[in-house]
Amino acid sequence: AARDEAFGHLFTVLRSLAEAAHRLGGTLHAPGVLLAPGSPTAAGDDHVLYVTGPAEQEVLVNLLRRWSPALIALCGRGTVGGPPDRVGSRRLADSREHLTTRYLESADPRHLEHVRADIRRRDGIADLTRMDIAPLAGTRDRPAAVLVRCLDAQPSVADLRAQAVLLAALALYARR
Repeated sequence: AARDEAFGHLFTVLRSLAEAAHRLGGTLHAPGVLLAPGSPTAAGDDHVLYVTGPAEQEVLVNLLRRWSPALIALCGRGTVGGPPDRVGSRRLADSREHLTTRYLESADPRHLEHVRADIRRRDGIADLTRMDIAPLAGTRDRPAAVLVRCLDAQPSVADLRAQAVLLAALALYARR
């Protein structure tokens, strides 16, 4: 019910935005749609999946890491109106902002410091959230989570919803 409400609200807001753009003589395009070859790279859909603790976080990161090629293949976007882009995700292929997710032996903060040091040494980047799938530390206001940032933006609210449901199903599988 909560998901229905959230996506219903999102659809209503997007419809209003599209109508406002139309009144001004424009057209609203979804961020997952490339209008032509050579257009700017499509945006991504970042998802945050909350976990109950470090063990679940470790299992979920490693599960999503294992399935990330399939997720990218399912959610990758190419151009519209031209030949299909066979790369899977042009956004990820061209990105200098993404690192392949490292296998986590533990989501304990001390181990994550070792992972951070390793990617700093190997890639010159010390930010774990640059990985396609990254553990997020919990705070007083927010539980620990897993950030998924390897998925391309979708061309419709229905596709976005399917993407969210798939990730939620994988999170439930990891929890079990």
